[in-house]
Amino acid sequence: MYNYHADIIWKIDILLIALSAIFSLAIIAYVIVQKFMWNWRKKQLLKIKDCAFELLQGGNKQEKAHLEATLSNITPRQFLDVQTNRNRISVFFNENEQRLIGSVFTKKGKISTLEKAAGSLFDKWRRIEAILCLGYIGAPSTVKVIAKCVKSRDDDICYFSILALGQIKTADSVNTLLSIVKNKSAYRYKVASILENFPPETLGGIVDLTAEKKPEIRFWALKLLSRVKGRPHVRQIEKMASDDSAEVRSAACEYLGLSGNKGTKEIIQKCLKDRQWQVRQSAVTAISNLLGDECIPLVINMLNDGSLSVIDAVKKVITRHIDAVMPFIPAFLKGPDEFAKKILAEAIGSAYAALPDPDRAGLIKKIRAADASLADRIEEKPRGGTSR
Repeated sequence: MYNYHADIIWKIDILLIALSAIFSLAIIAYVIVQKFMWNWRKKQLLKIKDCAFELLQGGNKQEKAHLEATLSNITPRQFLDVQTNRNRISVFFNENEQRLIGSVFTKKGKISTLEKAAGSLFDKWRRIEAILCLGYIGAPSTVKVIAKCVKSRDDDICYFSILALGQIKTADSVNTLLSIVKNKSAYRYKVASILENFPPETLGGIVDLTAEKKPEIRFWALKLLSRVKGRPHVRQIEKMASDDSAEVRSAACEYLGLSGNKGTKEIIQKCLKDRQWQVRQSAVTAISNLLGDECIPLVINMLNDGSLSVIDAVKKVITRHIDAVMPFIPAFLKGPDEFAKKILAEAIGSAYAALPDPDRAGLIKKIRAADASLADRIEEKPRGGTSR
């Protein structure tokens, strides 16, 4: 009887070999095409850079017209390559070249063309290219178009619209970004990082958010204000240190601590006794930022706080201001609270362990002057250890 199984297996092997060969050839072809496209892209960028360089050098009107015509015909992708320097290893554009190319690229109705592409519902990634181009062009008139894109249900469109708005540093752009803070919680951290780079005079709209009904919006308003250079709204933020929301009170403490205004000392000091641990924790850090060494008398007795998070914050403050702690060691170690004394010893031991060897002798001398037995225990500990 004839065995057909061998023939079937042989045909399957031939089919698999053929498919493997086809896939291998397809991969090779893909790599070759990608290499060709990259070389072509690099060549075009070098051509654009040469044109920009020659324009910056000057020349007669006919040459300038020809060079400007070349630059005005670059594609949105090439424009983004120039503005973001995403191929900087191969071709790098300096700021003068970027400004020149940007000014030439926006001529001949390019902005209106890009605005139409940004509003198109087809070809998502071409749309994103257009949105980013509008951002890097930086024309204030494009904010309205990008603001519409921010409302898109597509996460990618929304995200890249936020990045585009980050390039247009105007009050209108800020207001659009703040509407995202109010309505799209997923993008709040991104918006906060973008607004850090905006001029302070454009950020007045953030203060209006502190009056919002929702506690989370008031909280984020304070987080945003804490990142702004300068602290012009101290008086208004002082009131928020007594807000109904613990998160808002905590953020208000953070802001006041960074304000550098020592007139806020009493308000932060009041927050040290707040009923919520996160407010007390923020107040400890804030009073340290505001007063420096002068904060130690106000926080050292909080080593017996009921929250470990607060105690940890106090330990960090003690470690940071270790010299200012020395006068308080004798009286504190005579107190009845054994747990607090142990925490203080750990904090001092951590400060000692963090120092380089040449500086340790000076610190241990100060500790010994305050309490000899504590100094002995710290010296007995291995490097990096803490005292019992």
